[in-house]
Amino acid sequence: MIVRDLLALSSLALVLSTGPSYSGPCTQQISDVRDTAGKFLNDVAAAEPVRKESTGAMLHRQPTPKSVAQAEGLPEKNVEAFEQAMERAVTADEADNLAECETALTEARGILDRAKR
Repeated sequence: MIVRDLLALSSLALVLSTGPSYSGPCTQQISDVRDTAGKFLNDVAAAEPVRKESTGAMLHRQPTPKSVAQAEGLPEKNVEAFEQAMERAVTADEADNLAECETALTEARGILDRAKR
């Protein structure tokens, strides 16, 4: 279950990493959270056995974070909570609101930390 949560979170981190290149007060921290999530998920994915590709995966459709969560049997609330926290961090960063950005990143880190357990 933890591995699945992390895989879904890494998908979200990738999606969220394609934002504008504006450098706000916590842009580096946002990048660090994304990097941490991606590295951890890559390590976990490397440790997982390879699974058979589903029929849906063979239909040449791009997976969404929700479809990844469903395929992995993840609670969507964890995926959505991480996505929302990262979106709030990016929005606060773009508005030069360091305090709100740090609050949102703390929440996102907490979600990742719980997934690592």
